[in-house]
This record gives sequence, structure tokens and C-alpha cells, in this order.
Amino acid sequence: GSLSGFCFSNAPTVSPSISPAPSLSASSNPTYTPCDDGLSTIVIELTTDEYPEETSWNLANDTTGDVILQDGNYADPLQTFVSQTCTSNNACLRFTINDEYSDGFSAGGGYVIYVNNEQVASGGGNFGSSETKVIGSCPE
Repeated sequence: GSLSGFCFSNAPTVSPSISPAPSLSASSNPTYTPCDDGLSTIVIELTTDEYPEETSWNLANDTTGDVILQDGNYADPLQTFVSQTCTSNNACLRFTINDEYSDGFSAGGGYVIYVNNEQVASGGGNFGSSETKVIGSCPE
């Protein structure tokens, strides 16, 4: 069980172990903080490849173009980074991932996107310079 709500100021820091080739299958239990009622929880798990500084991404509201989350130009190869946000349940979102060298992810890199703990999109491999996924409640 988890001990959410408790604060341990002297708790030791535990470094996660990283497997040499992270799997891109859905996590059995992605960790996230649920959003308030009426909001959707968006979680992006990105695993860097051997060239993490080439990777950047953003999550934008597809209707307004406003960027909600963004990250990139990572320093650590073959590490998993988790980002989370809350959006309205009827939001239409556009996830765009970019690669400066235009070769996408090498072995081991990729991403998975969850909405309310359900995998809705994923990617990896050579996507060229950029790849876009539209998620959420979008007009047909």
C-alpha cells in the first residue's frame, strides 16, 4: 500500500533501477496523482534513447494552441521521465514529439500517454523529425 498524505523529511532517497532496454508496453501501474472531479489526468511517460539531448515534446490544447506541458533536451540516456497534468474532460489535446537529428528514437527510447490511467497513445522508433498524436475529445 502507499502512504499518501504522509511526509517523511528524513526518508532516504531510493533511486529506481533502469533496465538496459526499457519496454514500451503499458506500465502495470503508472504512478500519478488523481485530478479533481470533472478533470482528466494526463500522464506522459517518456524513455530517452542514447541521444536524449535530441528529444523534445509538448502537449497543447488543440483548440486554442496553448501549450500545457513541455519538456526536452534531456541529459540522461535510457531514463524514464514522467510528466502529469490535469485537463477538462472534454479537452482535445495534441502531443508533438521532436527529434533534432531527424531520426526519432534509437533502441530503447519511446513514449506512452495515459488518460485517466488508460493508455491512449504510444510511439518509438524512427519517426523522423517529429510525430503528432491527437488525444482526448476531439471533433471527428
